[in-house]
Amino acid sequence: MEIIRGVLGLFAVVFNTLFWCIFLLSIAILKLLLPIESWKRVCTKLIINVGECWIYCNGLWIQALHKPEWKIEGFESLDNTRWYLSVANHQSWADIFVLQAITNRKVPMLKFFMKHVLIWVPVIGLAWWALDMPFLKRYSKEELEKNPNFRGEDIKAMENIMKNFQNATSNVAQKVATTINEAKKTEKGIQVGYYSVEKTPDEAYDIKDSRTQDTLFESIRLYETAYVIVKHLNKGKKINSEDITKVISANAIFEKYYYDALQHKHSYKVAKKRGDLHKMDIAEARFSRSKSEARQAKSQISKIFESEKN
Repeated sequence: MEIIRGVLGLFAVVFNTLFWCIFLLSIAILKLLLPIESWKRVCTKLIINVGECWIYCNGLWIQALHKPEWKIEGFESLDNTRWYLSVANHQSWADIFVLQAITNRKVPMLKFFMKHVLIWVPVIGLAWWALDMPFLKRYSKEELEKNPNFRGEDIKAMENIMKNFQNATSNVAQKVATTINEAKKTEKGIQVGYYSVEKTPDEAYDIKDSRTQDTLFESIRLYETAYVIVKHLNKGKKINSEDITKVISANAIFEKYYYDALQHKHSYKVAKKRGDLHKMDIAEARFSRSKSEARQAKSQISKIFESEKN
């Protein structure tokens, strides 16, 4: 039975590969004949879609023949608009099929570092090149002794590969830009990309990660501050990044003087009831100063808000 399944699996992967290679290689030839950057990006997008279809069909025959029971943890927060580094213990030929099957369309299409000589493998080599798989040359100790100029070539090649990754997923970049700029109303507030801004009963705002439902920020007084923070988070900025720290600092100044103004306003009312004119004057002066400082801080936040909104 195992032999039959092995033969059927071999037939399935060969047939599936040859079928999708017809489309993939046709686009790859067009990409090769017209080496224009904009055209190459379009071709790469189409090729990646073909590659994802190939992976999907591989997943179908794997499931049909072997019915594997996957035990997967931590995939809930994955999305196909962000890059991930996959580190796997390479055990057999099935590793690549397994990784591709369980991550297909959950993350950008996996790209494997490959020996440069594999680019000359008939049909498949061109397919790997078309899919922007990174090829690296390996030099033996003897080759490096004969040709010292080869030292550091792998590092330079790696730098070029990482730069090319930015163009390899132009469709992903477009999805990110669309997601960041979309703001949808919800029952509790608004949804901006992967994060929600929810209004609290005391007229403040909480920021939550919609994927994990974790509360990242609580009781932010200004909506503009919350909006700017989620815009930066959707761009991949960390909570302690310079851009987010800048708006949080401005918000902290605003909230300090905002609550100071409320306190001085209360003090003025108490002094007025008692008829204490001296304390009324002091409270009024302090209220005016705190109100002015709060306005300046809010003005700074509003400028950041308008720049992010546009």
